[in-house]
Amino acid sequence: MGKHFFLIDDDPDELDIFSEALHEVDPSSVCTWADSPFNALTILKTEVPDIIFLDINMPRMDGFECLREIKKMANLSHVPVILYSNGLNDSSCKKAIGLGAAGCVRKAADIPKLSSIIGRVMAKQDNHVFLEI
Repeated sequence: MGKHFFLIDDDPDELDIFSEALHEVDPSSVCTWADSPFNALTILKTEVPDIIFLDINMPRMDGFECLREIKKMANLSHVPVILYSNGLNDSSCKKAIGLGAAGCVRKAADIPKLSSIIGRVMAKQDNHVFLEI
């Protein structure tokens, strides 16, 4: 049975790229998309995905602020949040992990690399942090 991914990113092209990569890994998995943290937080009040991928660099509310809000939502306490951004470095990953992120992934340059990353995230069974920067 497929997983339900939730992508929070203000760039609609990222949805196309992410969805294509996800489909290569598991055609039965689905991806819901929110174009802003505000829209995401509204959707997440009623939807509980299996995994959340969250961009850092967005206007009005960045990914760190959104992560803080997600972590306050009781219905999402078990859902891993992966920070997903081009702007990741050791400092931003440490900050994200400190806020409760399950991992950090730099946006991949191509579909096969992103598919590989998504596959490894889906296969992850332990509580260790997933880092791909």
